[in-house]
Amino acid sequence: MWYYWIMLAFVTDGLAQFGLRTLQELRLAETHTFLYLAFWYFTGLAVGTLIYGFTPRRPPIRAREMVMGLILSLCSAGCWYSMSSAFVHHVPAYLGLPVSICGGISLVTLAGVLVFKERLSLYGYLGILFSITGIALFVSP
Repeated sequence: MWYYWIMLAFVTDGLAQFGLRTLQELRLAETHTFLYLAFWYFTGLAVGTLIYGFTPRRPPIRAREMVMGLILSLCSAGCWYSMSSAFVHHVPAYLGLPVSICGGISLVTLAGVLVFKERLSLYGYLGILFSITGIALFVSP
């Protein structure tokens, strides 16, 4: 079952990135980013609520989970708003998107290793090393 949720996250995240790039191309990123992000996040809330509503044996929602979801949503929206602002200031998408995505993955993985003491294989460490090296090479003139 988790495979379907991961694929849904993959597709919807890609659509969100494509939408920001489309806003940039249409020269609407400066004026319509907030509306675009509001659409995505409220749609996600509506879909999540529907799925929860139709789940036969659903667990109760706790206040702590609601607060954490709100905090994570605000952080995510802040990331995408910053990305859109970078596009407005003529950062090319081929530079902004890989740095944002690969950098975020690398930082979260490093935090998992350093803070939560997760164990990585050699391939995991090589992935972090290569992603950070790739970003450094990508952004250097």
